[in-house]
Amino acid sequence: MMETRRGKKRKGLSAFWLIILTVAVLVGLYFCLVLNRTFSQTEYNGDAALKVATLNAHMFRHTGSQKETLAILRQRMKDYDIDIIQCQEVPEGNDNFDALLSETLGQDFPYIEKCGELALLSKIPIVSSEKKKFPAVEQTYMSSILKCGEKGEFKLINCHLETTGIANINMYDISSIMAIKELLTGNNKARRYQAKMIGEDVKNSNCPVMLTGDFNALPFSGIYNSIKGGKLKDAFLKAGTGKGSTYRFKKDFLRIDYIMASDDFEFCACKVDDSYLSDHRMVIASINIK
Repeated sequence: MMETRRGKKRKGLSAFWLIILTVAVLVGLYFCLVLNRTFSQTEYNGDAALKVATLNAHMFRHTGSQKETLAILRQRMKDYDIDIIQCQEVPEGNDNFDALLSETLGQDFPYIEKCGELALLSKIPIVSSEKKKFPAVEQTYMSSILKCGEKGEFKLINCHLETTGIANINMYDISSIMAIKELLTGNNKARRYQAKMIGEDVKNSNCPVMLTGDFNALPFSGIYNSIKGGKLKDAFLKAGTGKGSTYRFKKDFLRIDYIMASDDFEFCACKVDDSYLSDHRMVIASINIK
């Protein structure tokens, strides 16, 4: 009887420490892989040659009105003195929206290029802009060349990879839950191919490269690493301050939107802005050109 009690006690302790270890690992993963906090800085310092932002705009309807959302965005661009912003999920084939975009932001960003659901707004001259299509899917990514004064030209890539689709899953519907595996598997395969294609473009570029966009993938995932490769640096890892989560879904802890650049650039600061512009948060980086 005594041995049986001791055995139960040992099993109880083992289960307790297993739970503690599991929680510790999950907390560690949360901070290391998702938030990626940088404690060396206490506040965002935007003093640099170039300020760049990226935002999945969710059709600019998050406040209920495109005009209102664009007005808020314009003010945030002024607050941070942004030189370049790249957006994803922008209305396409809509002349009324294009006119509104030009009217609201065009006076601050004289150079505007649109490519499907992607948009580039810049104070710096755009030399060229090219739409690059992913095979077998409707998405494209945007590759532009910008000229930054005496520093010369650099390539700027804007991308929005295949969605996970998980935000549309009804967790209370068993048939929806059963479809998750098939949905994630199919979309992840498309995302891996897209990431590989962009990664090859970055690798083969013979000029400085900067890239922004919504990867729909976490830091250090295979998709993230395919794009980043050995040539790009992650702005938030290098100079980030505060909470790094960029997507407001569920518990609000996913970092899936990025600004990256080659060694030709130096990240001075990076932060995620919490303005209520979209279901994604805007990422902002302060960058020097070497």
